[in-house]
Amino acid sequence: MKDSGIKICIATGRSPVQLPNLEIYFDGYLTFNGSYCFNDKETIFYQALSTTDVEMIIKNAKKLGILLQ
Repeated sequence: MKDSGIKICIATGRSPVQLPNLEIYFDGYLTFNGSYCFNDKETIFYQALSTTDVEMIIKNAKKLGILLQ
């Protein structure tokens, strides 16, 4: 595939430090469910949750009796 110019990327909901060592070189990495995308040279996309969104998630989880870890 690489010889044909096709880029190979891995997509995961995990953090970059949790990426498995597959002994394969990837051209790009989509981590945290796509909120942090990068390659060996640059960050392509990064979008963290806002403080307001995190506070709303915590508030709603408490209302529903859901334990957040």
